[in-house]
Amino acid sequence: MIEVWIERWREGDQTAAAQLYDHFATEIFRLTVTILGNRQDAEEVSLDVFVYALNHIHDFDPHRASFRTWLHLIAVSRSRDRLREHTFDQISLYRLFEKGIQFKSNSVLPEVKSVMEEKEDEFHNLLQQLSPKLREALILRFWAEHTYKDMAIILGCPVPTAQSRVRLGLERLRELVINGQNSMLDLREMRLE
Repeated sequence: MIEVWIERWREGDQTAAAQLYDHFATEIFRLTVTILGNRQDAEEVSLDVFVYALNHIHDFDPHRASFRTWLHLIAVSRSRDRLREHTFDQISLYRLFEKGIQFKSNSVLPEVKSVMEEKEDEFHNLLQQLSPKLREALILRFWAEHTYKDMAIILGCPVPTAQSRVRLGLERLRELVINGQNSMLDLREMRLE
């Protein structure tokens, strides 16, 4: 279906552009807000991603990457540009993950919920200690569920580098958990293993 929309948009069909936007808008917003940590900037960058992608649809090559991967490439690039424009002290990631790491539940006992919230806070603190490159790699691998090949395209690096960044990010998280006092986190529980 996506290929059909792309082809129709290339032929000038405005509804196809709207369908592409509707299909990917939420995902692109989540990705940009996860990287930027700021809803307003993420909204602007997300819109910029679609303006660029739709205006440059003839540059999209389905033999190099999927349309989703191409959009993520643009989103990461535009997010990096925005980060260079602004300095953020903290990027709150754990609250933005919609897949993979979900500690909260409305059906748990208050005592269990309290422990879960403590784990969220601890995970947040750990993520803040990772370099932006490692943070990006983990987001793309575990949140966006990209293959290493797609990650390499998005990050502009060879596949082994993408693999290495994920491995190093996980190792760094493990070190932080092991070195932390009374750590309550278990990386298997967070589905990062």
